[in-house]
Amino acid sequence: MDLSVELFIASYRQLALVSAVLGGFAFSFLAVHLAAGDRRRVAGLTVGLSSASALLLVVTTFLDVSVGAVLVGLPPAPSFADLPVTVLRVTGWSAATFLFGVASLVLAVMAGGWVRSTLVGWIATLLGLGALGMMGYALSVLGLA
Repeated sequence: MDLSVELFIASYRQLALVSAVLGGFAFSFLAVHLAAGDRRRVAGLTVGLSSASALLLVVTTFLDVSVGAVLVGLPPAPSFADLPVTVLRVTGWSAATFLFGVASLVLAVMAGGWVRSTLVGWIATLLGLGALGMMGYALSVLGLA
């Protein structure tokens, strides 16, 4: 098996683990805000964003585990050209759901700061914008944005 294909498989195993951990964090964030019972609009926004994040990250985990399961059942592929087309399609969806899941988690944290106070809201918003900016920069350096 080509080394690049093995690195491909290892990276999706790692992405599955990271998305599972972040998805658990998003579910915890959602549970805390649901238990608080706050009826303000910003609290509802926080709940919606953390719900979307949790769902997207769980879907990412499912897709990555599915890719791993399919690749384990196949004979060793010597190159990317020998990988099934469906695997390559699923990995594209996996990357998209991961990026949107992380972005919605950052937005939920930003909105959650405003639930606490104005000062915390400003701090969370500035930190979140910095994080989203770094994500955008990293994607542009990689040629994906």
